[in-house]
Amino acid sequence: MTDIVESNGGSLVAGILKKREITHIYSCPGTTEMSIIVNVLKFDGMNFILFPFEGPAVAAADGHSRVTGRPQVVMLHANVGLANGISQIYSAKMSYSPVVVINVIKPRALLSHGGITSTTHEQEMVKQYTKWNWMVLRPEELAEDLNRAFQMAIKPPSGPTLLVIPQDVLESQIKTGYSYSVPESNIDYRISPPEEDVLKAVNLLEKSRSPLIIAGSGVGRDNCISRVEKLAEVLGAGVCCESKWSFYNNGYPTGNDLYLGQYGLDNPAVREADVILALGAKLFAEFTLPKEPMIPNGARLIHQHNDLNEIDKLYRADIALCGNTKETVEMLLAKIKAAGDRGKKAETRKLKISQFQAQRNEAISKKIAEAKNKEKIQVISLVESISRVMDNKTTAVVDTPTSDFHLVEYLERHNELSFYGQACGSLGWGTGAAVGVKCGSPERKVICITGDGCLLFGVQSLWVAVKYRIPVVFLVINNAGYAAIRKGLLHYKGDKGECDDFPGTNMKEIDYCLMARSFGMAAERICQLSGIQPAVERALAMDKPYLLEVMIDPEDY
Repeated sequence: MTDIVESNGGSLVAGILKKREITHIYSCPGTTEMSIIVNVLKFDGMNFILFPFEGPAVAAADGHSRVTGRPQVVMLHANVGLANGISQIYSAKMSYSPVVVINVIKPRALLSHGGITSTTHEQEMVKQYTKWNWMVLRPEELAEDLNRAFQMAIKPPSGPTLLVIPQDVLESQIKTGYSYSVPESNIDYRISPPEEDVLKAVNLLEKSRSPLIIAGSGVGRDNCISRVEKLAEVLGAGVCCESKWSFYNNGYPTGNDLYLGQYGLDNPAVREADVILALGAKLFAEFTLPKEPMIPNGARLIHQHNDLNEIDKLYRADIALCGNTKETVEMLLAKIKAAGDRGKKAETRKLKISQFQAQRNEAISKKIAEAKNKEKIQVISLVESISRVMDNKTTAVVDTPTSDFHLVEYLERHNELSFYGQACGSLGWGTGAAVGVKCGSPERKVICITGDGCLLFGVQSLWVAVKYRIPVVFLVINNAGYAAIRKGLLHYKGDKGECDDFPGTNMKEIDYCLMARSFGMAAERICQLSGIQPAVERALAMDKPYLLEVMIDPEDY
């Protein structure tokens, strides 16, 4: 192979990113990354997006990756920048986002000297949150290592990778033309379960009295909602979404006749199920220990996931289907069709589902009516107002620890791109992720629904949206404090649960509209329920960054 001499490593990196169709590089840079930045600006169609803090930059790459289904890049500076991005790298891991983290560190000669912004164990900082990590050892290996970082991020189960590049390697003259044939473009790696196991699953589902499908986040990630709708229709199976603790991607339309809400033991459809088919769902992401098993006693479990570590993790599967969700659902449909017409049995099952759905709709209507009679805005009323704005071209990016149950349970969702959330508890993800979603899918309307506490963890994204004219509507749910801490204190059995003093929770003095305006963003405060829907519609129509601060009842969480 003929050697190709690049002016330096920065030129090589920029060229590889261009070839892999990277259009945005999200970064909070330092002085070590100059070679990459200078060379990126030479390419048309490549945008360098400056973030004043690393966490939201990582979240932006995460959001961009989710909406496009392709790996994206964030560039972090040395050990200090990498440390600041760890929480959102963790979020990318939990949602299987193929984010390639490029971490440019000080020259190799400084590493053993304890120089400023250097450490002796760079990769160890994030090793547990990345599926692959490596430091480039020689300039001539840079291309191979960067391409491998992309391939490892893509391979199932996908997830974030880390490539550490010493500054002296990056600024060296590079000779490419290595003999190893590492793929230089994104490969669609798919795995499928064995046909005999799929057939066993079909037989179990066919014999079921009351099958239930959990349409997990993997359904949306693998872009196969329409196929799962068809599967549910053929089987006559009810469908639940994942619980809020692992719901990071929409997996089923909430308006579908077979949709029965969020999975949980308080859902009567879950208690009734004798066979549960979990598609692309984690079973389960626990926040506290459950009081009883989350799989009802006597129910048979078919668990599909492309991450083998999720199968049999907490609940043994009667049938395990490790593979791509889309491929697996197509195999199930093919086997069911081959088994003949089961229409009569499916229709009988649907009658029971319609009863569950009627009960659910009645309960929701009652809760909404009760909420509207209260003086202060309740979260369920806010969600209902936003739902009236949600269409199939609108995406909600959600980062609300104390309101997320309501948003997962009641927010209208139409397709795979309707909803993205963080499923790891890393606050501040939403604002950066919303910027990335909009950059990755500029034709969609994007609403970032964030709590007031979460906004403070990622407030830098407001400035980014203004600077680069990224039209995201930031809707801040203001309950005047850290309601999660208040809720925890109330549940605590000690003195703090019995008094009116909640230390570490009160933030009522902060003016979020004023904060947004200081970044150059238009903003307005909404104190009446009737003002929410028109304000959201108006903000979306402006097609520019806009902040809506909705004052809700501090006692509603």
